[in-house]
Amino acid sequence: MKMRPVLVAIAGDRDLRLLRAHAIGEAPSAVAEFGAEDFGDVAVEFGGRGRGQSGGGGGAHGYEAHHSEAEMERSRFARHAAKAIAGALEQSAGGQSGGTPLLLVAGPKMLGELRDALAGLRIAPASELGKDLVKLSPHELAAHLDDALRQMATAG
Repeated sequence: MKMRPVLVAIAGDRDLRLLRAHAIGEAPSAVAEFGAEDFGDVAVEFGGRGRGQSGGGGGAHGYEAHHSEAEMERSRFARHAAKAIAGALEQSAGGQSGGTPLLLVAGPKMLGELRDALAGLRIAPASELGKDLVKLSPHELAAHLDDALRQMATAG
């Protein structure tokens, strides 16, 4: 089913893939890919444990950070990802009014970070999908995106 092209942003904690969906049931085409290594201020390797959280049975001593290292790096990467998404939306609009609709796809934590970062840029996704699909191929993505794209096509 043909539809108005949609920018699909698929994000993980360290990866962002931008794709363009032209039809429901078809694999989206690649637009751009970014990783944590593309941004100098984002640590490529970071663990899931915050400071002072021991893995053993003993108690932890020291400073308990309010936000773990992983949370801080996720937030930092989300801000860069939001700017990349904004640039892709601007480029795809090509001066046309109405703009390109955005489908935002990410796991729950990254989805929240991206939503906040995009709101700071005055960008609201047309739809969101709270799943971590960043490692799937475009062909595999088609089945996961169909329902969201169908709803977007009927909504406007």
